[in-house]
Amino acid sequence: MNPSSHGRNWSQNPRFWAGTALIVLIMNICRPTVAQLTIRLPVPPLKSASVNTDLGCDRLQDGRRSAAFAPKILREQRAQWALGSKLAADVDRNYELITDHFILQYVNRLERTIVNESELPGCFVVKVLIDPEANAYSLPGGFIYLTTGLIALVESEGQLVAALAHETGHITGQHLTRIDGQARTLRGVLFFGGPVGFALWRSVGRLVVLKLMRNKEFEADRLGLRYEIASGYEPLEFCRFLQLVFRKEEQSEPFFDRLNETHPSTNVRVRRLRASSSDLRAHQPVHIVNTSEFSEMKKHFSSELSLN
Repeated sequence: MNPSSHGRNWSQNPRFWAGTALIVLIMNICRPTVAQLTIRLPVPPLKSASVNTDLGCDRLQDGRRSAAFAPKILREQRAQWALGSKLAADVDRNYELITDHFILQYVNRLERTIVNESELPGCFVVKVLIDPEANAYSLPGGFIYLTTGLIALVESEGQLVAALAHETGHITGQHLTRIDGQARTLRGVLFFGGPVGFALWRSVGRLVVLKLMRNKEFEADRLGLRYEIASGYEPLEFCRFLQLVFRKEEQSEPFFDRLNETHPSTNVRVRRLRASSSDLRAHQPVHIVNTSEFSEMKKHFSSELSLN
């Protein structure tokens, strides 16, 4: 389904910075299973070169906890990876990606720091979509897509890590598949009620799903903040990143407009993050804001974009 059929092109709204595959769910809510979803990202479909970079992530792995890695978790992880692989393959075939090895190695090194320092199981791969909108997307199993617009926007390595950590939170929380399951359960219960149930689904079902999606944003913020701090970065950079991306957001909105948003108010998110960060911060002696590697990457990134 074309996103514009909902009355606005969500790719033009910076509120959807996280832009995860949860957006795909709301566009496909009447389809029976997640496995049938085809992702539609706000990038002009262009042929791109096959991206098969040496990212050091060609198999499922569990980091430091191989001995304690439960078989059940491994099975679930493989199922998520299989689903994400199919969706990611669709993205890679149809959308233009950055192929510059330096940039890809840099963002994947940051992601590996998050995964290793947070002791997360799984294989996480980061790719970069050529799109001026500041967005990031995550797919089940460990696939993260940043846009060139987001990389151009961030002002520090801590802010870039915040974007990666937030998307990692969506993946570890299995938000796409969990919301899909909850939505299908609700739909089934309401449809069982016959015409009345169907009418209820048409009137309130989408609002319920949107509320679920907003709740998952809070959870991804909470997990992402924990990952950022565990990785040694300044937690306030997470708040600054949110404020930077949502700087065009209006300070107040009509109540019914807020009901139709998948992402909660930035002010609410920042307030929650600040409340959580002080306690978590006390347990981490290192608080990185920026590095020389980030500055070098930004210079290289600008040169790469000018060539394109």
